[in-house]
Amino acid sequence: MTPNSQRILALELADTLLRSWWVVVAGFCLGAAASEVALLSIRPVYESQAVVFADAEQLPPGMVRTTVPDAPPELQLGVVRAAVLRRENIERVVDEQFGDATSPGTRDIRVGQVSASIRFQSNADPRQPLLTISYRDTDPARAARVAQAVAELAVAENGSIRALQAAQVTTAVQSLSHRVEVDLEEVNRQIRELRSRYPFQTDAQRVNNEQMLRAAETDLAVVTKDLETAKDRLFSLEAERGSAAAPVVPLTDAPGPPRTASSARIAELEAEIAKLREKYTDSHPAIQTALRKLEELRNGQPIPQPSDQPAAAATPAPFDFLQSHIRAARIEIGRLTAEQTRIVAERDRYRGYLAETPRVQEELNELNLRRDRLEHDFTAQQVKIDIARTGQQIEDKKLGNPFQIVRPAYTPSVAAWPNRLQFLGIGIVAGLVLFVGPILARPLLRPVIASEAGLRALGDVPVLVSIPMIPTPASLRRERLVRIRNWGLAAASVLVVVAAQAVRFLR
Repeated sequence: MTPNSQRILALELADTLLRSWWVVVAGFCLGAAASEVALLSIRPVYESQAVVFADAEQLPPGMVRTTVPDAPPELQLGVVRAAVLRRENIERVVDEQFGDATSPGTRDIRVGQVSASIRFQSNADPRQPLLTISYRDTDPARAARVAQAVAELAVAENGSIRALQAAQVTTAVQSLSHRVEVDLEEVNRQIRELRSRYPFQTDAQRVNNEQMLRAAETDLAVVTKDLETAKDRLFSLEAERGSAAAPVVPLTDAPGPPRTASSARIAELEAEIAKLREKYTDSHPAIQTALRKLEELRNGQPIPQPSDQPAAAATPAPFDFLQSHIRAARIEIGRLTAEQTRIVAERDRYRGYLAETPRVQEELNELNLRRDRLEHDFTAQQVKIDIARTGQQIEDKKLGNPFQIVRPAYTPSVAAWPNRLQFLGIGIVAGLVLFVGPILARPLLRPVIASEAGLRALGDVPVLVSIPMIPTPASLRRERLVRIRNWGLAAASVLVVVAAQAVRFLR
């Protein structure tokens, strides 16, 4: 088909529509009327929405912030949605908003319908995150009430989730602080045990140990010198006794004349002084008393005898002064030897203290350093505990909840489904297809030459004669009837549309 023939066909189809214009009007009106009737038979569903601002500043910037970390919007929305749609929450909403949910079966059906009709949608703007909660119902007032109840549930559940997270943070911080406290107590115990085991092997006792060591070395030098002097004196006395010509009366228990009471008493005092010097120094009161008595005996002063002992009647033997000095020198050597042994032990003890001081002090320094670090950590943990407790109190009182309803749910006046304009459009298109479609399809299926132009389009043979249509009374009457029919059918179609609209408004 050439472009010229296509244009001719389009013109002929347009002419056919102009001659049957009532079909267009009838298709339009009847399609609209059928849509109105369909809308009247469908129960409308209304949708109500509540908007929640998900990042509201509930606290002034200068206050202590909450310890709950901000989760990503998608994750936070998923958690809140799962918490809101818990069965117990939906059952409570159904019990409050639906009065006919009395039987268990009806109640379960209602719960499923409400859960399926609730929609959560967040915007993509991170600077102003909004959460839109929508609910659809055949009752517009109930749709608004349910949407508002779900929005309030979302705010409450988010607050509960944040309060639980704040409590978990507080518990975790307290657990860490308790661990640090246990470690600190263990370190303090180790320090106390180390100081108890090595009380003199620290830097605090180093100066005193050095002073005591120097004093012990000085005393040892003095005692050693005195011991050498005493030994030389004893050697001299023993040599003098060996070279003496006259025999002397010994003071021992060897056979000989009996000793006097004074010499026996002197020997007892000397033995007693020797025993006391093994335990005490010469400044001890017992040794001083014994030395004074010994000096009085040597000077010839009488010593009171016990009353129960009879006075010696024997003749006193001559006193051996050289033997007495030898005995005293031996006693002095014994005392100095014991003193030397004691001072050597004391010197070695302080040397051991000073030798162990570096090791003990290093271990003590490590423990002190660890204790200082743990004390710093413990103080920091206490601050964190205070912050966590404050954050928990803020979340428990719902002061840190960033969810806030910025637009409450309202009662919708227009149904969300079915869409009236959409239904009208579909009905009008369907009516035009049903009425106008056959008229336009007939010339395409059964081509008819209806004009001179169509005849010329069939071939290259020129048209020689064109006989116009001669009107007759019958043709005129037929055209008049067709015109009346067109106007009547068009008016009937309009009346159908008007009736459908009247029924919609009066219903």
